[in-house]
Amino acid sequence: MKMWQSEEIKQTGMHEADKIARYARRRRRNGKDKGKKRAIENDKPGERGKIETKMDEMQKSMVKREKRGQYHIHIISYGILLLVMETIKYWLIQHPSIVAFRWTPTQLYGATWSFLISAISLYVIAALTLHLLLKLSRLRRSLPLGPIPALHSLIMSLVSVAIFTGTLFSAEAEARDTRWLWRRSRTTSFEWLLCFPLGTRPSGRVFFWSYVFYLSRFLHLLRTFFVVLRDRRLSFLRLFNNSVLLVMSFLWLEFSQSLQVLAILFYTSAYSVVCAFRFWTELGLPSKTPLSFSANCQLALLGCNLACHVGVLSLHYLRGGCNGIGAWLFNSLLNAAFLVQFLKSYVKTHSQRKSKSSSACSSSTT
Repeated sequence: MKMWQSEEIKQTGMHEADKIARYARRRRRNGKDKGKKRAIENDKPGERGKIETKMDEMQKSMVKREKRGQYHIHIISYGILLLVMETIKYWLIQHPSIVAFRWTPTQLYGATWSFLISAISLYVIAALTLHLLLKLSRLRRSLPLGPIPALHSLIMSLVSVAIFTGTLFSAEAEARDTRWLWRRSRTTSFEWLLCFPLGTRPSGRVFFWSYVFYLSRFLHLLRTFFVVLRDRRLSFLRLFNNSVLLVMSFLWLEFSQSLQVLAILFYTSAYSVVCAFRFWTELGLPSKTPLSFSANCQLALLGCNLACHVGVLSLHYLRGGCNGIGAWLFNSLLNAAFLVQFLKSYVKTHSQRKSKSSSACSSSTT
């Protein structure tokens, strides 16, 4: 009994000691929490300042990260742009078939005199025959062609842009590769664009794009048949202009004629704009004066061409001769004849428009 009572007293004493220890721990914890709260309440501005500085640091780090991300995006986009430019340059000026191009009548399509003469004759005969058949027929309405003229204008515009870009890059590459020769002969790149040195052969990048321009003239002939089928009209100026352009582009290649680089750049830039405008009007989108727009572009083209012809003539006598001067003289005569015909039709159309506008004004006043 005594042993059991002693053990029970020990257990109760241990329980009391545990309770006292737990109570002491609670008081210590409550005291620490109250002390922290008092410290925070007493030092609120300092804590707020620390929080604000931390927020500023976080914002600055976020801004830095955004700038780094934008910088990486710019680097990636610039790299993609360089890759695209290098790919375009490869397919326009560095492809082996372009670099190793040579004008050979026996190996290239449409590179013979017989083909040129037969193509022009067939074009004129087909256009005149179609026009006469439509005149003799009883059909008075224009034939619906659907989206074919618009698609043709779009293709011609894209082809002109490609030829312009390829010719420009090719001229820059030729200028870079033959710079040492120009220093010896004391000529500049602009003089080379106007006047090829004697002995120039039709080979290389520039003449490849000249050949592509020559082939694109056959694609341009289709517009004559579209005009005949839809508008029932065929002008001598259109037939003469298309035939002259075919002959000129053939002579550029056959005789390595001077001035062809600038002529191709002028023609393709004008045709890309005019064909794009035609595509715009063919889709039915609003346009004010499509006829005067194309005529003004062609007039500006003829003016630039005439100024370049004067430069070729002066360089021919000052520099000791330009390559293909005989073909240049023949092309100059063709250009002069076309300029006369174009000015006649241009003045005629503008006088008719003025008379129509004056008659409309007089009728409105009455």
